[in-house]
Amino acid sequence: MKTNRQPDDQRGQMYTLEGFAAAAIVLFALLFAMQSVVVAPGTGGAIDQTAQAQNQQELQDALVVAAHAEEGNGSLSELVRHWAELGYVDEEDFAEYFVLGGILEDHFSGSGVGDRYGVEFVYLNESENSNEIETETAPVMGSYTTDPSAVTASYTVTLHENQNMTEIDRTNGRIVDSGESIKGNEIPDGAPDTDHIYNVVEVRVTAW
Repeated sequence: MKTNRQPDDQRGQMYTLEGFAAAAIVLFALLFAMQSVVVAPGTGGAIDQTAQAQNQQELQDALVVAAHAEEGNGSLSELVRHWAELGYVDEEDFAEYFVLGGILEDHFSGSGVGDRYGVEFVYLNESENSNEIETETAPVMGSYTTDPSAVTASYTVTLHENQNMTEIDRTNGRIVDSGESIKGNEIPDGAPDTDHIYNVVEVRVTAW
């Protein structure tokens, strides 16, 4: 009696081909996933220029939004004048009462990419030599780095002689005029020969 094993052989070949096909699909999926990985700045790999550009644009946008915030809501000018009043800014107050601090806390604190930041003020100093412009840099908030992945954005605030320093009205959750003249505080008169302008302050933010 003869036995026809051809169907079993064909079935075995089909199983083998299906196995190869499944293995090929898994392999291609792994290769695609490996090629799709983006190395974030600060992870020890190559610096991702796209992520850097995005971080820098977000920093610049944060500064613009803060600069144009309504009076009493913690604008850049109010932040500068608050620092001028005290010589420091409390970290919790920075995040709660000032627009820039709130944005940095929400978007750059603990995000993994650009999750650390520093804020500093750069302003003009009186110079004995009228042909030279001296500047002074004051750390305001956060820490600083030489990380090559760091990005920096800045915005210039003009202080006027008729402005006062600011303080926090904790009862109403607003920034208010302290009643103290901006003259004679942590920021010197950097433009003594210029009418109405007291100083020009660059608010500089670095994130990495």
